[in-house]
Amino acid sequence: MRDVQAIFDKEEIFSTKARRTQLKKNIKQKSIEDYIDSNTEK
Repeated sequence: MRDVQAIFDKEEIFSTKARRTQLKKNIKQKSIEDYIDSNTEK
């Protein structure tokens, strides 16, 4: 039973990391889009 919990914890850590990475990508993408928008408005 303890092994199952350990595996679950690993999965949880992995998915949290993946989510954080995805969030960083989204933020980076948005900032690039904002940068392009601010430069093309002029």
